Amino acid sequence: MRSVLLALSVGDLLLIYAIPIALFIAAWLVVSLVVWLLVRSRLDFAFKHDLLAKFEAKLILPSGRRHLSYFYVARLLLGDNCIQAAFLYRISHWLVRHRMRALAELVYAVSKLFTHTDVSPWANIGPGLYLYHGLGTVIGKGSTIGRRALICHGVSIGGGATLGEDVKVWAHAQIMAKVTIGDRTEVSANSVVMQDFPPDSILFGMPARLAGKTSSAPAEPAPSAV
Repeated sequence: MRSVLLALSVGDLLLIYAIPIALFIAAWLVVSLVVWLLVRSRLDFAFKHDLLAKFEAKLILPSGRRHLSYFYVARLLLGDNCIQAAFLYRISHWLVRHRMRALAELVYAVSKLFTHTDVSPWANIGPGLYLYHGLGTVIGKGSTIGRRALICHGVSIGGGATLGEDVKVWAHAQIMAKVTIGDRTEVSANSVVMQDFPPDSILFGMPARLAGKTSSAPAEPAPSAV
C-alpha cells in the first residue's frame, strides 16, 4: 500500500513539474525561432540592432561566433541577461506606446526580477543598445539615449537625461537628471555627470569634467604660419 502511494505521489510530482518545464522550453524555442527569422529578414526593428550589436562585438573574441545561428540566438535569449533586458525593454516600451500600461509594468517587473537590470519602459532608447554585463544598471523614466549606445554594469542614468548617438558609459558612472551629453562621448568609470557636455568629449571625475576628445572628434586646424 505504501509503495503504491509513494509511486502515485512521485508520479504526481513529475507531472506537476514536467508540464510547466515543457511549456517553458516550448515557448523559449518558439520565441527564439521567431526572433531568429525576424533578425535574418529584411525587416528593420530596434531589437534587431540590439542583438546584432552584441553579436558584432563578440566577433573579435576567440570564442565569438561567425554565424548568427538559431541556436546562438536561443542561447542568448535563455542565458544572457543583457539581451534579455534589451528584449524585455523593447516589449514593454512597445506596450507603453500602445497604451497597455498594466502589461508594460508586468513585463518591466519580470525584467527587473530576472535580469537585475532596471530599464524603464518610459525611457526612449535608440536601436543598437549594447548592455555590457548589465548587472545593476538603471535607466530611468524619461531618459533619452541615441543609437548604438554602450551602457556598462552599475550605471545609473536619471530620468530626463539625454545622451546622443554612439555614447559609451563605463562601469558605475552616474548621469544625473536633465543633462545633455553629445554624440560619441565616453563617460569614464565612476564618473558623476552633473552638467551638459558637447559631442566627442571624454569625461572623467566626480563631478565629471572634460578630460579630452575622442578619436572621432575633428582635428583642430593647425596654426597658420606668420
